Amino acid sequence: MFLLPTGHGIPSQGTVSNPLAVTERADVLESFLDHIDPNTISPPLNPQIVVDVLEMAHKYNTPVIFSWFQEVVKLRHYNQVSNKTVESLLTLDPLRVLYISLKYDLEAVGKWAMKELLGCSSHRLVFTEPGIPITTMGEIIIKRKERFERYKTYIQLLASGQGSPQSMAHWRQRLNYFEVAASCLPCALSRIQWILWLNEEIQNSPQWSTFRRCLHDVPEAQTPFCSKHQNAWSFYSSGFTSSIEAEVKALEEQEIRWPL
Repeated sequence: MFLLPTGHGIPSQGTVSNPLAVTERADVLESFLDHIDPNTISPPLNPQIVVDVLEMAHKYNTPVIFSWFQEVVKLRHYNQVSNKTVESLLTLDPLRVLYISLKYDLEAVGKWAMKELLGCSSHRLVFTEPGIPITTMGEIIIKRKERFERYKTYIQLLASGQGSPQSMAHWRQRLNYFEVAASCLPCALSRIQWILWLNEEIQNSPQWSTFRRCLHDVPEAQTPFCSKHQNAWSFYSSGFTSSIEAEVKALEEQEIRWPL
């Protein structure tokens, strides 16, 4: 237990009140005091204690700490233990950010967290803190599934060589995409393996950056065509992503209702 100084020994016209008992852990208290000390630079965000620091800020009605949190939650930060710059808390632990946002009604931060959760890697959907309604989690899972189903449509178009009707006819005619590899067994086997890999990647992280990476930064072991026909694939995939990019980004940037 810590006791904050209350003015003993300082002249006062009234009666000195009883000491204020502070029961928070030492590291939480230190971080809290650093935030409210005008002569100290606010400390970096520490994911291990941020929930406790915000709880203390709420307890003692300290809005400056919430303002700080909203400013830094999207920023990368320096980890003093590993001596490395790490991703933002929003990227690393979006469920924790959502939990905080729901608890203290931080609408803007909550919407950022939900957008992140709709496309982030599935392993980031594990969170031990109570407080996130099961209905909210259910809504997030449903929307992730809807995204995956939309990307499956794009994958089917890619696999069939149809692409987008707006612009892919030009690419198919120019490159004779499937005709050039129709009799190539290595191409057929590679294409099957690539489709299975792409499905798995998109199901794990249903967002545009994942889809684009899987088309343009394909690992050698997952390439859809043999080396002889790889140039045809490069032209085709570039045309395909260009034809759907605006549509996909517009859908993924749509305003999210708060709270879900």
